[in-house]
Amino acid sequence: MLNKIMDMHNHTTWSDGAHEAEELIENAINQGVGIIGISDHYDTIKCNSIPASMLKEYIQSLEEIKDKYKGKIKVLSGIEICMNQEWCHLYNLRFDILNRLDYVLFEYVDYFPDSVTIKEMKEYTSKITCKKGLAHTNLFSLGEKYGLENVIKDLKDNDLFWEINVNPGYKYFDNIIVNKETTPVVELFNKLKEYDIKITVGSDTHSLRFYDIERIRVGNLLANYNPERFK
Repeated sequence: MLNKIMDMHNHTTWSDGAHEAEELIENAINQGVGIIGISDHYDTIKCNSIPASMLKEYIQSLEEIKDKYKGKIKVLSGIEICMNQEWCHLYNLRFDILNRLDYVLFEYVDYFPDSVTIKEMKEYTSKITCKKGLAHTNLFSLGEKYGLENVIKDLKDNDLFWEINVNPGYKYFDNIIVNKETTPVVELFNKLKEYDIKITVGSDTHSLRFYDIERIRVGNLLANYNPERFK
């Protein structure tokens, strides 16, 4: 039976990653990860990304890799869409092709002045039939802006999962670990459970040089939140 440790956020040479998908997958197997998602950037000017014209080829390559590693590790096909309207051609998303993926990550929702807000996400989520979620989103910050319960209701209404991103560049993960038994953290995870919001974990790997399996393991513990597990 495959290990259930997940790492659902990884970038390859299809976008701005340093490694081929198979290198990341082999590393994940060696580290004891049971579920890995490849989620390269899509059609954005902020970094190297998959152009719309190459999306079918990207998906096909991941389908072939899934078959190759079947029984060793579960490989899922994903993509990351930047929701800053100045950086991504959001008016021209190929939903018919995107829906062939296992999941879609939306990044920078309600983050920049030109970002699509959480209140505006229905325009996009209503057209995505595969799994979909918020990448590296600080729910505490959104909670301060709209009220925590309102934000969780928005996740439910848009059928979005929430990603715990363990990359050190996103401080909310470390803040949760440090404050794991405090009222705001307990309230957050209780609300996520109450509304049955799914939680994923992602390393946001761009280079294996910075890969940290211990942070991924802690992230997976956090995804099944119980303060006692951290003692």
